[in-house]
Amino acid sequence: MIPFCNVCFRTGQEDPNLFITQCRRVVCKACVLASNGRCAVCHSQCRSIELNKNMPEHMRKYFQDPLKELEELQKVIKFQEDQRAISNGYAKKIMEQHHRLRKSIMEKKREYDRLRKIVAKLQAQDKARSSYRTPGTSLSGFSGSQFSSDMNTTDRRTGTDSSFFRDSPNPSKNSTLSFSLDNL
Repeated sequence: MIPFCNVCFRTGQEDPNLFITQCRRVVCKACVLASNGRCAVCHSQCRSIELNKNMPEHMRKYFQDPLKELEELQKVIKFQEDQRAISNGYAKKIMEQHHRLRKSIMEKKREYDRLRKIVAKLQAQDKARSSYRTPGTSLSGFSGSQFSSDMNTTDRRTGTDSSFFRDSPNPSKNSTLSFSLDNL
């Protein structure tokens, strides 16, 4: 944009000494001097800054081509969109990995619980078996010394005569048979 005086309409090419006022009017040096510290357009009391390479950056933008500014802004927008897409892609990858790991953990937990139940069942079975047969105990739960008896005694459980050798020749009334099922 070629700046021009808003009072006399001289361009920056005709008068290189142009100023911008606080109320955002452009005026030439002759019009600034004629207005005695007031804006030559709205007549309000205001300061002015000369248009040159030393003016503040935010004021310089008023005189730059906005299409170039838009092109630069579009580059910035494209860059930021690309960065967001990369970030979103990575976040999606991490979320998928998180879901896979969570699913795997749940499967492992179910397998662990299943195996724990099997171990508990086996331990219970082992405990039940060991209660039937402890060291020094026969399979029937009686100690071997309980089976040492006189052959002519009555069986305590059934009340019948347990004389094993009753019909055999040469039974000895005082003979004793001791045995234990632990050795079987």
